[in-house]
Amino acid sequence: MSDESLQRSPEEIALEHAKEWASLPAEHLRIAIKALDARSKRECERALKEMEYRHQLDIAGMAAAFVIALAAVGGAIFFGVRSDLWMAAVMLSPSCFVIMKLFITRTASKSDVLNSGAPINAVTQPGSPPPV
Repeated sequence: MSDESLQRSPEEIALEHAKEWASLPAEHLRIAIKALDARSKRECERALKEMEYRHQLDIAGMAAAFVIALAAVGGAIFFGVRSDLWMAAVMLSPSCFVIMKLFITRTASKSDVLNSGAPINAVTQPGSPPPV
């Protein structure tokens, strides 16, 4: 693309294309419209496949987050019954929720990463209260 085509407005470019198309014979226009129709059909099919793929990713992410949530709650109950309250607290810490958010939204922010390590850092820091 030239620099002057980037500086022109979309209306000017469309008008220029319309003038070029107006000079073509009718048979050429029919062929061009058929080609454009086929191209738009392919683009539509590709977009539908992409939407289906994204939907499958969303469902898989929600299923993975559900499994992680069940495992975290189950682990917290297991450690709670065994009177290991520190591990039960770690199992239900923000790190579990950050992992679930990662699977559901497929995005992670810096604050999520910092918050996810806070409970483990609190338990493992020197001078922290000993586990019960």
